[in-house]
Amino acid sequence: SFGLHAAADAMTTGLLEGGEQDALFEKQFRDRVNRISLTPFNQYFILQALSRIGKYDDALSTVRDLWGGMIKYGGTTTFEVYRPSWNTVIAPNDAVPNSQSGIVSLCHPWGAGVVRWLNEEVLGIVPTVPGFKTYDVLPHLGRTLTKVSGATPTPFGEIRVSFDVGSGACSVSAPTGTVGRIGIPKV
Repeated sequence: SFGLHAAADAMTTGLLEGGEQDALFEKQFRDRVNRISLTPFNQYFILQALSRIGKYDDALSTVRDLWGGMIKYGGTTTFEVYRPSWNTVIAPNDAVPNSQSGIVSLCHPWGAGVVRWLNEEVLGIVPTVPGFKTYDVLPHLGRTLTKVSGATPTPFGEIRVSFDVGSGACSVSAPTGTVGRIGIPKV
């Protein structure tokens, strides 16, 4: 009987068994429209839940639908609220539907959680101790991405990685005195 957000919270606990995860995925997350939250803030938690159960293709599809939709609309920042259906009824950069307060912020920091998710899940850079003295680089490209590159700032300097599964090329650079565990993405 969980709704979308309660199901996402349950999935991210790590306490569900495989059958429970599968049932929640089928009920709440299989449908691309249903798994889009009204706010990009809440969508971050849905991305986390999809990652937790290894559904990276579904998570990337959601990123394309929500944040990609904001870009298609003409956005250069993240929005307070957004629905992909706006792009079918309003032209790029037209006035957006109002929220309960009468306005919708088109430059709202709570919509930027996708940046953290992309760095930690797709690029795969995650600290294993506070401050990135040790870290993992375990990228998850799903089946739709063939390359990824980026950097994460740390107190010691940047950890910079790139992976191209098509050519097999990869590179990792990290600050002196740090130790990382590197995983190569599947082809």
